Formats: sequence, C-alpha cells, structure tokens
Amino acid sequence: MESNIKIIFENQDFLIISKPAGLLVHTPRVISNSQFPISNEFSIAQWIKQNYPGITIVGDEPIIRPGIVHRLDKETSGIMVIAKNQNAFEVLKDKFKNREVKKTYLALVLGKMNQASGVINLPIAKSKTSTKRTTKIRPGQKNSQALTEWKLLKTFKEKSNNFLSLLELTPRTGRTHQIRVHLAAISHPVCGDYLYGRKATKSFRQDLPRIFLHAKSLEFLWDKSLYSFEAELPLELKGFLASLVEINE
Repeated sequence: MESNIKIIFENQDFLIISKPAGLLVHTPRVISNSQFPISNEFSIAQWIKQNYPGITIVGDEPIIRPGIVHRLDKETSGIMVIAKNQNAFEVLKDKFKNREVKKTYLALVLGKMNQASGVINLPIAKSKTSTKRTTKIRPGQKNSQALTEWKLLKTFKEKSNNFLSLLELTPRTGRTHQIRVHLAAISHPVCGDYLYGRKATKSFRQDLPRIFLHAKSLEFLWDKSLYSFEAELPLELKGFLASLVEINE
C-alpha cells in the first residue's frame, strides 16, 4: 500500500500526495488516558513518520497526526496536503477552517439526476445510535451547517439497467462524511457505500472493491500565488466506468 502513495508536489512548506483507497489517514486514539493509537494498521501518518521524520513534531497532535491538516475516509482516494513545518500547519489549518481551500471530488451515484447541477444545503449531526452522520433534525441535537455543490458530468447504465450518474462535487463546508451523507439524503447514494447506501448501492461491491468517491483536486492561495493540484482517477475506478454504457441525452 505504501508504494501506492504518490507524491504530486513538494516545497519547503507542504507536501501534496495522492492517497490510495483502503488506507487510513491516521489510526484512531481509542485507549482511554493514552496518547497513542490503538491500532498498528499502516496509515498515512506512519508513512509520514517513516519518510519525513522532520514532520513528526508538526501539528496539534503530532504523535497521532503529524502534519495532517485534513483527512479522507479510508476508502476514499485522492489529493491531500500535509504541512512540513508548524507555521505552514497553522496557516493551512486556518485556510481550511475559513473555507479558503477549494476541494473537488468525483462520485458515481445511484440514479439519474433530474437537473444539470444543484446545491445540497442540509445540516449534519451525529447519529443517535452509531458513529454515522445524519441529516435528520432532533430536538436538543447539535446540527452543523453543511453545503455541497454538485454538477452532473455523465449518465450511465449498468448491467442491471440501473441509471448511474457521475458527479463533480464541491463541499463548501468540511463535515465528517459530508458528501456521502448529503448524496444519500437526496436518494443518490455513492456506489459501493456500505455505510450510507441502500441495498442496491451496496450490491456494487461485487464488482467494485470500494466506494466510488475520489478527491480530485485542491486549490488554495500560498504566498500570494494560486496553487492547484489534481490526483488522477485510480485504475479501479476508471475500469468500472469503462464497464458501463454511457447515455447521451
């Protein structure tokens, strides 16, 4: 898995990588009263420690998340930025917090969209019974504003004649599982999503070993220059798209 981590760009302040699907960003801290992660599962954090020892002192919790400013779900592939020094970490953290980083994703979702683009504006909260997130509003529950813009790129049919839609998405907020929760809430869950998808979505796991969600690009200002980076769609996602029939309407 380590060999699949691709370095896209590097300077004295930050590192841009393409994360493969199936790799944790960092292992969770589960043991109570401990600052060490419970799992030895290989992660981006461990890769950083092995290859960039200077970053092991960078961040809010460098033992757990050295230089890591943001995260992707384990099964999500794509672009990530890692801070190489504490000043860069603080600047990047503020940029993410103040929504000054433009993030673009690609997702293949169940169903046919009824318009070319749209905005999902639904607050997100923690589920009552699990670690999942939900858009259902409950009295006394803390709900966080969440907004996701989407644009339809292509429409397909798969072997069972279900319609599928390839979307480009721009989350304007950074909530946990935001894109997956929002798409499921409008009845277009991400193909292969075992957590938020319906039974029909989970059935794609027979041909697709992961969810079809990819962090395509990041864009932000740095030292008055605009930086834009893109991670190529992984081969397993390209191959799955190639197995579908594109619908031109």
